[in-house]
Formats: sequence, C-alpha cells, structure tokens
Amino acid sequence: MILVFNGLCDLIKFEVQVDSDPEGLVTTDWENARMHIANTLTIIANQDALDQIDKEPTEEDKIIHGMANASPMLRLFQNGTKNLKAIASSEVPRTVCELLSEDSVSRSSVDTMISVLEALTAISIY
Repeated sequence: MILVFNGLCDLIKFEVQVDSDPEGLVTTDWENARMHIANTLTIIANQDALDQIDKEPTEEDKIIHGMANASPMLRLFQNGTKNLKAIASSEVPRTVCELLSEDSVSRSSVDTMISVLEALTAISIY
C-alpha cells in the first residue's frame, strides 16, 4: 500500500513542460489529473475515519477501552486507521506539504490547490 501512495506522490509532483504545450491543453488536462490524485488521497484517508468522528461511545467501548479512551474520535486520533497509518508511513505528508510551497502554488491551478488542502486536512486527523 505504501508503494502505491509513493507512486501517487511521484505522479502528483510531475511537472509538464510549458514549452511542449503551446495551447495549454496538456497542462489543463494534467492539472485535472493532479486534482483527481489529491481527491483520491482524501477519499482513501477518510475511509473508515469519518464513521468514527460522529459516534458516541457505547457502553461496550467504555468497558473495553475505559472511560478516558472510550470516545471513538479520541481513539481515531491516537490509533488512526490502516489507511491513515499507511499514509503516514509513505511520502504523502511530505509531498502534500511541498505542493503547498509558494513556488508550487504559483504553478498550480486553484482547483488543484483546493484538492491538496482537502487531502492535507484528511491525512492530518492522525
């Protein structure tokens, strides 16, 4: 799974040479692809995590985990999910932060940057 995440990082960091695309068609298509990669990272990070956020602790949770750790949201922050653990072990956090650098932002579309920010929000839960 980590290799897949690292491969997505390589893809999202790839830069299309403007000289080879005078009409800007490839650049526009590539920005859409980068946006979709960021959206995919968000979806993967949110899988199983969103279910935990709104849950109230059950009596079983209180017995198993104790009163201090009964909250599913607290356990999510502490333990993460399998996807969040894999993302944390990959190049995704570093890549997402690099994409938010001033130089990278100036070369990217607004829609791509919004998707990158959403990905950052999703992966920063854990």
